[in-house]
Amino acid sequence: MGNLCSCMGGGSAECDFHAMQPKLESLQATHLSAASQKGVNAFNVSENSLQTLPEGISALKNLTVLNVCVNQLTGLPESLGNLVNLTILDANDNKISKLPESIGKLIKLKQFFLFKNECTVLPESMGKLQALQELNAFNNKLIKLPVGLGQLASLQELNVADNKLKTTPSFDGLTSLTRLALFSNNLVVLPAIKGLQKVTKIELYRNALETLPEFG
Repeated sequence: MGNLCSCMGGGSAECDFHAMQPKLESLQATHLSAASQKGVNAFNVSENSLQTLPEGISALKNLTVLNVCVNQLTGLPESLGNLVNLTILDANDNKISKLPESIGKLIKLKQFFLFKNECTVLPESMGKLQALQELNAFNNKLIKLPVGLGQLASLQELNVADNKLKTTPSFDGLTSLTRLALFSNNLVVLPAIKGLQKVTKIELYRNALETLPEFG
């Protein structure tokens, strides 16, 4: 166990339980204790067989990177919101159907990878993630987006392609956006797309649009 949590340069530390053999089916108190004692900044449990994350994950107060991708997770714990130093959250390729409202407390979060999951909605609290620069929720089952998502001024890339969206909120507050991926949805109508002065790529193919939105 000890050699899986190690110190790095600059006073930071990481715990790497990536692709364990045999694969982890649950996180034990010993895993979290080892990480907590080291004051880890990065915690990687990707490519295992985890079905849940314990509420005790919140004890890792120094975390800036949490990688739980390629597991069997069906959700994330409410205590996730206590990881207020988190800047990168990678939860792609799981079976997550719902996110906790507490995710809105992650005010330093810059990158959130949620692609290849089973979410039908995203929490309204995500409208509070003012530091968020990239959100990838490709290939979920989203039927709507939170209104506040369209007001995240730091967001540079928004990928909600390959979902079940019929419309979207206004994106006029996404003043830093460079890429907007909406392809492979069920879009029939879109609000005017205005104020996106930095956008270089908008992907709308494979939808049911009869008219294009107003651009400006």
